[in-house]
Amino acid sequence: MNAFIKQIREISHDNKYTKWYINIVERAISRATTKKQATKLLGYCEKHHIVPDSFFKYRKRKGQSGFLDGNPNHKDNLVYLTAKEHIFCHLFLIKMTIDKNNLMKMVCAVDKMLKRLSDEKISPRMYWFIRKRFSENHPMKFSEIFNESKKTKLNRYNDENYNNRDKAKETWIELYGVDNPNKNPEIKQKSKNTCNERYGVDNISYIQVTCPYCGKTGGYSGMQYTHFENCPQNPNFNPEEIECPHCHEKAAYNNNSFIRWHFDYCKENPNRIERYELLTCPHCGITGTKETNIHRNHFGNCSQNPNRIAQKITCPHCNMEGDKNNLAFLRFHFDHCNKNPENNVPTCPHCGFSSKSKSRMNKFHFDKCAENTANKNKVIICPHCQTKGLGKRNMMKYHFDNCKYK
Repeated sequence: MNAFIKQIREISHDNKYTKWYINIVERAISRATTKKQATKLLGYCEKHHIVPDSFFKYRKRKGQSGFLDGNPNHKDNLVYLTAKEHIFCHLFLIKMTIDKNNLMKMVCAVDKMLKRLSDEKISPRMYWFIRKRFSENHPMKFSEIFNESKKTKLNRYNDENYNNRDKAKETWIELYGVDNPNKNPEIKQKSKNTCNERYGVDNISYIQVTCPYCGKTGGYSGMQYTHFENCPQNPNFNPEEIECPHCHEKAAYNNNSFIRWHFDYCKENPNRIERYELLTCPHCGITGTKETNIHRNHFGNCSQNPNRIAQKITCPHCNMEGDKNNLAFLRFHFDHCNKNPENNVPTCPHCGFSSKSKSRMNKFHFDKCAENTANKNKVIICPHCQTKGLGKRNMMKYHFDNCKYK
Protein backbone atom coordinates (compact mmCIF):
# COMPACT_ATOMS: atom_id res chain seq x y z
CA MET A 1 0.00 0.00 0.00
CA ASN A 2 1.06 3.60 -0.65
CA ALA A 3 2.98 4.94 2.40
CA PHE A 4 1.13 8.29 2.29
CA ILE A 5 -2.29 6.55 2.37
CA LYS A 6 -1.16 4.71 5.53
CA GLN A 7 0.02 8.02 7.00
CA ILE A 8 -3.27 9.85 6.37
CA ARG A 9 -5.18 6.91 7.85
CA GLU A 10 -3.06 7.03 11.04
CA ILE A 11 -3.62 10.76 11.66
CA SER A 12 -7.38 10.77 10.87
CA HIS A 13 -10.59 9.67 12.58
CA ASP A 14 -11.71 6.12 11.80
CA ASN A 15 -15.01 7.08 10.16
CA LYS A 16 -16.87 6.79 6.87
CA TYR A 17 -15.32 10.01 5.50
CA THR A 18 -11.80 8.55 5.83
CA LYS A 19 -12.91 5.41 3.96
CA TRP A 20 -14.53 7.49 1.18
CA TYR A 21 -11.41 9.68 0.93
CA ILE A 22 -9.08 6.66 0.60
CA ASN A 23 -11.40 5.03 -1.97
CA ILE A 24 -11.26 8.14 -4.21
CA VAL A 25 -7.46 8.37 -3.85
CA GLU A 26 -6.88 4.66 -4.64
CA ARG A 27 -9.19 4.87 -7.66
CA ALA A 28 -7.24 7.93 -8.93
CA ILE A 29 -3.88 6.13 -8.48
CA SER A 30 -5.10 3.08 -10.42
CA ARG A 31 -6.49 5.39 -13.12
CA ALA A 32 -3.37 7.51 -13.82
CA THR A 33 0.03 8.11 -12.21
CA THR A 34 1.05 11.23 -14.19
CA LYS A 35 -0.72 14.41 -15.24
CA LYS A 36 -0.35 13.51 -18.94
CA GLN A 37 -2.20 10.22 -18.45
CA ALA A 38 -4.90 11.91 -16.35
CA THR A 39 -5.54 14.69 -18.89
CA LYS A 40 -5.86 12.11 -21.69
CA LEU A 41 -8.47 10.20 -19.71
CA LEU A 42 -10.35 13.04 -18.00
CA GLY A 43 -9.74 16.06 -20.23
CA TYR A 44 -9.35 18.32 -17.18
CA CYS A 45 -7.76 17.28 -13.88
CA GLU A 46 -6.45 18.88 -10.70
CA LYS A 47 -3.41 17.93 -8.63
CA HIS A 48 -4.09 16.87 -5.04
CA HIS A 49 -1.79 15.97 -2.11
CA ILE A 50 -2.90 12.74 -0.39
CA VAL A 51 -1.39 13.99 2.89
CA PRO A 52 -2.03 17.76 2.72
CA ASP A 53 0.96 19.97 1.97
CA SER A 54 0.31 22.09 5.10
CA PHE A 55 0.86 19.05 7.38
CA PHE A 56 4.60 18.95 6.52
CA LYS A 57 7.42 20.84 8.24
CA TYR A 58 9.37 21.53 5.05
CA ARG A 59 6.76 22.75 2.58
CA LYS A 60 7.44 24.69 -0.61
CA ARG A 61 4.39 26.94 -0.43
CA LYS A 62 4.21 29.88 1.92
CA GLY A 63 2.30 29.42 5.13
CA GLN A 64 2.46 27.91 8.59
CA SER A 65 4.60 24.74 8.71
CA GLY A 66 3.16 21.44 9.94
CA PHE A 67 4.36 18.54 12.07
CA LEU A 68 5.33 15.76 9.60
CA ASP A 69 8.80 15.05 8.20
CA GLY A 70 9.27 14.27 4.53
CA ASN A 71 8.67 15.76 1.11
CA PRO A 72 5.03 16.83 0.46
CA ASN A 73 5.66 16.92 -3.32
CA HIS A 74 6.89 13.32 -3.52
CA LYS A 75 5.35 11.60 -6.58
CA ASP A 76 3.67 8.99 -4.31
CA ASN A 77 1.87 11.82 -2.45
CA LEU A 78 0.35 13.32 -5.62
CA VAL A 79 -2.85 12.18 -7.34
CA TYR A 80 -4.82 13.75 -10.21
CA LEU A 81 -8.55 14.15 -9.61
CA THR A 82 -11.56 15.60 -11.38
CA ALA A 83 -12.78 18.96 -10.03
CA LYS A 84 -15.75 17.24 -8.35
CA GLU A 85 -13.52 14.61 -6.68
CA HIS A 86 -11.13 17.34 -5.56
CA ILE A 87 -13.74 19.44 -3.72
CA PHE A 88 -15.23 16.32 -2.13
CA CYS A 89 -11.80 15.17 -0.90
CA HIS A 90 -11.26 18.53 0.81
CA LEU A 91 -14.73 18.36 2.36
CA PHE A 92 -13.93 14.85 3.68
CA LEU A 93 -10.63 16.14 5.14
CA ILE A 94 -12.60 18.55 7.34
CA LYS A 95 -14.58 15.63 8.76
CA MET A 96 -11.48 13.40 9.06
CA THR A 97 -8.91 15.70 10.66
CA ILE A 98 -8.29 15.24 14.41
CA ASP A 99 -5.90 18.08 15.34
CA LYS A 100 -7.60 21.49 15.73
CA ASN A 101 -4.73 23.44 14.10
CA ASN A 102 -4.81 21.16 11.04
CA LEU A 103 -8.62 21.40 10.92
CA MET A 104 -8.27 25.20 10.66
CA LYS A 105 -5.97 24.73 7.62
CA MET A 106 -8.41 22.35 5.92
CA VAL A 107 -11.36 24.72 6.42
CA CYS A 108 -9.34 27.64 5.00
CA ALA A 109 -8.41 25.51 1.96
CA VAL A 110 -12.07 24.69 1.16
CA ASP A 111 -13.10 28.32 1.72
CA LYS A 112 -10.51 29.46 -0.85
CA MET A 113 -11.62 26.79 -3.31
CA LEU A 114 -15.25 27.90 -3.06
CA LYS A 115 -14.26 31.55 -3.61
CA ARG A 116 -12.29 30.51 -6.70
CA LEU A 117 -15.32 28.60 -8.00
CA SER A 118 -17.76 31.44 -7.30
CA ASP A 119 -19.42 30.99 -10.72
CA GLU A 120 -20.35 27.38 -9.93
CA LYS A 121 -23.63 26.49 -8.19
CA ILE A 122 -23.18 25.63 -4.49
CA SER A 123 -26.05 24.33 -2.40
CA PRO A 124 -27.20 26.57 0.52
CA ARG A 125 -26.59 23.70 2.97
CA MET A 126 -22.96 23.27 1.85
CA TYR A 127 -22.35 27.03 1.93
CA TRP A 128 -23.77 27.20 5.49
CA PHE A 129 -21.61 24.25 6.58
CA ILE A 130 -18.35 25.70 5.22
CA ARG A 131 -18.92 29.27 6.49
CA LYS A 132 -19.89 27.95 9.93
CA ARG A 133 -16.76 25.78 10.19
CA PHE A 134 -14.62 28.65 8.86
CA SER A 135 -15.93 31.07 11.53
CA GLU A 136 -15.36 28.45 14.27
CA ASN A 137 -11.78 27.76 13.11
CA HIS A 138 -10.72 31.23 11.94
CA PRO A 139 -6.92 31.70 12.31
CA MET A 140 -7.29 34.94 14.26
CA LYS A 141 -9.16 33.09 17.02
CA PHE A 142 -5.91 31.30 17.91
CA SER A 143 -3.92 33.43 20.36
CA GLU A 144 -0.47 32.41 18.98
CA ILE A 145 -1.26 33.48 15.41
CA PHE A 146 -3.04 36.63 16.58
CA ASN A 147 -0.05 37.67 18.74
CA GLU A 148 2.38 37.00 15.86
CA SER A 149 0.42 39.28 13.52
CA LYS A 150 0.40 42.03 16.17
CA LYS A 151 4.20 41.75 16.60
CA THR A 152 4.71 42.00 12.82
CA LYS A 153 2.56 45.16 12.62
CA LEU A 154 4.43 46.68 15.58
CA ASN A 155 7.84 46.02 13.97
CA ARG A 156 6.82 47.35 10.56
CA TYR A 157 4.40 50.21 11.33
CA ASN A 158 4.79 50.88 15.12
CA ASP A 159 1.08 50.13 15.50
CA GLU A 160 -0.26 46.70 16.47
CA ASN A 161 -3.73 47.52 15.03
CA TYR A 162 -2.42 48.91 11.71
CA ASN A 163 -4.76 48.40 8.73
CA ASN A 164 -3.32 49.33 5.34
CA ARG A 165 -6.78 49.39 3.71
CA ASP A 166 -8.10 51.98 6.20
CA LYS A 167 -5.06 54.23 5.64
CA ALA A 168 -5.57 54.09 1.86
CA LYS A 169 -9.26 54.96 2.23
CA GLU A 170 -8.40 58.00 4.40
CA THR A 171 -5.96 59.25 1.73
CA TRP A 172 -8.50 58.77 -1.09
CA ILE A 173 -11.22 60.61 0.86
CA GLU A 174 -8.83 63.57 1.38
CA LEU A 175 -7.87 63.68 -2.32
CA TYR A 176 -11.07 62.68 -4.14
CA GLY A 177 -13.88 62.77 -1.58
CA VAL A 178 -14.62 59.02 -2.01
CA ASP A 179 -13.06 55.95 -0.40
CA ASN A 180 -12.17 54.50 -3.83
CA PRO A 181 -11.28 56.64 -6.91
CA ASN A 182 -12.78 54.01 -9.25
CA LYS A 183 -16.23 54.79 -7.80
CA ASN A 184 -16.05 58.39 -9.02
CA PRO A 185 -17.05 58.56 -12.74
CA GLU A 186 -15.58 62.07 -13.11
CA ILE A 187 -12.08 60.88 -12.08
CA LYS A 188 -12.37 57.89 -14.44
CA GLN A 189 -13.34 60.12 -17.35
CA LYS A 190 -10.53 62.61 -16.57
CA SER A 191 -7.87 59.87 -16.67
CA LYS A 192 -9.32 58.54 -19.97
CA ASN A 193 -9.30 62.04 -21.52
CA THR A 194 -5.70 62.65 -20.40
CA CYS A 195 -4.54 59.31 -21.89
CA ASN A 196 -6.40 60.06 -25.14
CA GLU A 197 -4.81 63.52 -25.46
CA ARG A 198 -1.28 62.26 -24.78
CA TYR A 199 -1.21 58.77 -26.29
CA GLY A 200 -4.42 58.28 -28.31
CA VAL A 201 -5.76 55.41 -26.16
CA ASP A 202 -8.05 55.16 -23.12
CA ASN A 203 -5.59 53.25 -20.96
CA ILE A 204 -1.81 53.67 -20.79
CA SER A 205 -1.33 49.93 -20.28
CA TYR A 206 -2.45 49.33 -23.90
CA ILE A 207 0.57 51.21 -25.30
CA GLN A 208 3.51 49.17 -26.61
CA VAL A 209 6.80 51.06 -27.11
CA THR A 210 10.24 50.01 -28.43
CA CYS A 211 13.57 51.03 -26.91
CA PRO A 212 15.78 52.67 -29.61
CA TYR A 213 19.00 51.34 -28.04
CA CYS A 214 18.34 47.63 -27.48
CA GLY A 215 15.19 47.07 -29.59
CA LYS A 216 13.13 45.57 -26.78
CA THR A 217 9.35 46.22 -26.80
CA GLY A 218 7.05 46.38 -23.78
CA GLY A 219 4.44 48.35 -21.84
CA TYR A 220 4.89 52.12 -21.67
CA SER A 221 5.22 52.60 -17.90
CA GLY A 222 7.67 49.72 -17.31
CA MET A 223 9.82 50.55 -20.35
CA GLN A 224 10.14 54.21 -19.31
CA TYR A 225 11.61 53.06 -15.99
CA THR A 226 14.11 50.44 -17.23
CA HIS A 227 14.84 51.48 -20.87
CA PHE A 228 15.24 54.57 -23.09
CA GLU A 229 17.40 56.92 -20.95
CA ASN A 230 18.00 54.14 -18.40
CA CYS A 231 18.85 51.43 -20.97
CA PRO A 232 22.24 49.74 -20.24
CA GLN A 233 23.06 49.94 -23.99
CA ASN A 234 22.51 53.71 -24.05
CA PRO A 235 26.02 55.24 -24.60
CA ASN A 236 25.08 58.24 -22.40
CA PHE A 237 23.74 56.07 -19.56
CA ASN A 238 25.65 56.73 -16.32
CA PRO A 239 23.73 54.87 -13.62
CA GLU A 240 23.90 56.09 -10.07
CA GLU A 241 25.12 53.24 -7.88
CA ILE A 242 24.12 52.28 -4.38
CA GLU A 243 26.52 50.42 -2.12
CA CYS A 244 25.81 47.90 0.63
CA PRO A 245 27.38 49.20 3.88
CA HIS A 246 28.17 45.64 5.05
CA CYS A 247 29.83 43.90 2.06
CA HIS A 248 30.36 46.98 -0.20
CA GLU A 249 28.69 45.31 -3.17
CA LYS A 250 27.36 47.85 -5.69
CA ALA A 251 24.26 47.89 -7.88
CA ALA A 252 22.28 50.37 -10.00
CA TYR A 253 19.97 52.71 -8.07
CA ASN A 254 16.90 51.27 -9.83
CA ASN A 255 17.73 47.62 -9.00
CA ASN A 256 14.62 46.88 -6.92
CA SER A 257 15.58 43.29 -6.08
CA PHE A 258 18.94 44.45 -4.65
CA ILE A 259 17.26 47.17 -2.55
CA ARG A 260 14.52 44.86 -1.31
CA TRP A 261 16.43 41.66 -0.60
CA HIS A 262 20.09 42.51 0.05
CA PHE A 263 20.63 45.03 2.86
CA ASP A 264 18.72 43.36 5.73
CA TYR A 265 19.64 39.85 4.54
CA CYS A 266 23.33 40.51 3.69
CA LYS A 267 25.63 37.74 4.99
CA GLU A 268 28.07 40.34 6.37
CA ASN A 269 25.30 42.19 8.27
CA PRO A 270 25.80 41.60 12.05
CA ASN A 271 22.02 42.09 12.58
CA ARG A 272 21.07 39.92 9.60
CA ILE A 273 17.42 38.85 9.40
CA GLU A 274 17.01 35.13 8.73
CA ARG A 275 14.05 34.83 6.37
CA TYR A 276 13.79 31.06 6.66
CA GLU A 277 14.71 28.34 9.10
CA LEU A 278 18.38 27.30 8.62
CA LEU A 279 18.90 23.53 8.29
CA THR A 280 22.20 21.69 8.80
CA CYS A 281 23.01 18.26 7.40
CA PRO A 282 24.00 15.94 10.31
CA HIS A 283 26.47 14.05 8.09
CA CYS A 284 28.55 16.69 6.25
CA GLY A 285 27.55 19.97 7.98
CA ILE A 286 26.30 21.73 4.83
CA THR A 287 23.61 24.34 5.58
CA GLY A 288 20.61 25.61 3.66
CA THR A 289 17.10 26.91 4.13
CA LYS A 290 13.84 25.01 3.96
CA GLU A 291 13.07 26.85 0.70
CA THR A 292 15.97 25.03 -1.02
CA ASN A 293 16.14 21.34 -1.87
CA ILE A 294 18.53 20.51 0.98
CA HIS A 295 15.95 18.60 2.99
CA ARG A 296 14.37 16.92 -0.01
CA ASN A 297 17.50 15.95 -1.94
CA HIS A 298 20.40 16.04 0.51
CA PHE A 299 19.81 14.55 3.97
CA GLY A 300 18.96 10.99 2.91
CA ASN A 301 21.26 11.12 -0.16
CA CYS A 302 24.35 12.73 1.45
CA SER A 303 27.56 11.04 0.25
CA GLN A 304 28.84 10.95 3.88
CA ASN A 305 25.67 9.26 5.18
CA PRO A 306 26.80 5.79 6.41
CA ASN A 307 23.33 4.31 5.73
CA ARG A 308 23.21 5.55 2.13
CA ILE A 309 23.13 2.82 -0.52
CA ALA A 310 24.47 4.11 -3.84
CA GLN A 311 22.77 2.48 -6.83
CA LYS A 312 23.56 3.63 -10.35
CA ILE A 313 20.85 4.09 -12.98
CA THR A 314 21.46 4.87 -16.67
CA CYS A 315 19.38 7.04 -19.00
CA PRO A 316 18.35 4.93 -22.06
CA HIS A 317 18.62 7.97 -24.39
CA CYS A 318 22.01 9.56 -23.60
CA ASN A 319 23.65 6.84 -21.39
CA MET A 320 24.17 9.39 -18.62
CA GLU A 321 24.63 7.72 -15.22
CA GLY A 322 23.07 8.99 -12.01
CA ASP A 323 22.39 7.91 -8.45
CA LYS A 324 19.10 6.07 -7.99
CA ASN A 325 18.56 8.11 -4.77
CA ASN A 326 18.94 11.40 -6.67
CA LEU A 327 15.30 12.50 -6.89
CA ALA A 328 16.11 15.44 -9.19
CA PHE A 329 17.77 13.08 -11.73
CA LEU A 330 14.88 10.61 -11.63
CA ARG A 331 12.18 13.27 -11.80
CA PHE A 332 13.56 15.69 -14.39
CA HIS A 333 16.01 13.82 -16.64
CA PHE A 334 14.31 10.79 -18.22
CA ASP A 335 11.19 12.47 -19.65
CA HIS A 336 13.07 15.70 -20.45
CA CYS A 337 16.31 14.22 -21.86
CA ASN A 338 17.55 16.25 -24.83
CA LYS A 339 18.27 13.06 -26.83
CA ASN A 340 14.82 11.59 -26.27
CA PRO A 341 13.31 11.32 -29.80
CA GLU A 342 9.82 12.11 -28.44
CA ASN A 343 10.96 15.58 -27.35
CA ASN A 344 11.20 18.31 -29.99
CA VAL A 345 14.27 19.92 -28.44
CA PRO A 346 15.39 23.30 -29.85
CA THR A 347 19.13 23.34 -30.73
CA CYS A 348 21.34 26.42 -31.05
CA PRO A 349 22.65 26.70 -34.67
CA HIS A 350 25.88 28.38 -33.46
CA CYS A 351 27.21 26.12 -30.68
CA GLY A 352 24.95 23.03 -30.84
CA PHE A 353 23.64 23.46 -27.27
CA SER A 354 20.11 22.10 -26.76
CA SER A 355 17.50 22.48 -24.05
CA LYS A 356 13.85 21.46 -23.78
CA SER A 357 12.82 24.89 -22.48
CA LYS A 358 11.99 26.79 -25.70
CA SER A 359 11.16 30.01 -23.87
CA ARG A 360 14.51 30.06 -21.99
CA MET A 361 16.45 29.23 -25.17
CA ASN A 362 14.72 32.08 -27.04
CA LYS A 363 15.16 34.50 -24.16
CA PHE A 364 18.69 33.71 -22.94
CA HIS A 365 20.62 31.73 -25.55
CA PHE A 366 20.02 32.18 -29.30
CA ASP A 367 20.74 35.93 -29.53
CA LYS A 368 23.23 35.84 -26.62
CA CYS A 369 25.29 32.80 -27.73
CA ALA A 370 29.04 33.42 -27.46
CA GLU A 371 29.63 31.56 -30.79
CA ASN A 372 27.19 33.84 -32.64
CA THR A 373 29.17 35.98 -35.12
CA ALA A 374 26.97 39.00 -34.28
CA ASN A 375 28.36 38.96 -30.71
CA LYS A 376 32.07 38.96 -31.61
CA ASN A 377 32.77 42.33 -29.99
CA LYS A 378 30.90 41.44 -26.78
CA VAL A 379 32.58 38.06 -26.07
CA ILE A 380 34.87 37.86 -23.03
CA ILE A 381 37.26 34.88 -22.66
CA CYS A 382 38.38 33.55 -19.28
CA PRO A 383 42.25 33.61 -19.12
CA HIS A 384 42.31 30.40 -17.05
CA CYS A 385 39.99 27.95 -18.86
CA GLN A 386 39.26 29.80 -22.16
CA THR A 387 35.48 29.69 -21.47
CA LYS A 388 33.60 32.24 -23.55
CA GLY A 389 30.82 34.40 -22.15
CA LEU A 390 28.79 37.54 -22.79
CA GLY A 391 28.57 40.41 -20.30
CA LYS A 392 31.70 41.69 -18.63
CA ARG A 393 29.97 42.23 -15.28
CA ASN A 394 28.69 38.65 -15.00
CA MET A 395 31.97 37.04 -16.09
CA MET A 396 34.00 39.23 -13.70
CA LYS A 397 31.59 38.64 -10.82
CA TYR A 398 30.82 34.93 -11.16
CA HIS A 399 33.56 33.26 -13.24
CA PHE A 400 37.07 34.78 -13.15
CA ASP A 401 37.66 34.61 -9.39
CA ASN A 402 35.76 31.31 -8.99
CA CYS A 403 37.25 29.49 -11.99
CA LYS A 404 38.43 26.00 -10.95
CA TYR A 405 41.46 26.24 -13.25
CA LYS A 406 42.72 29.44 -11.62
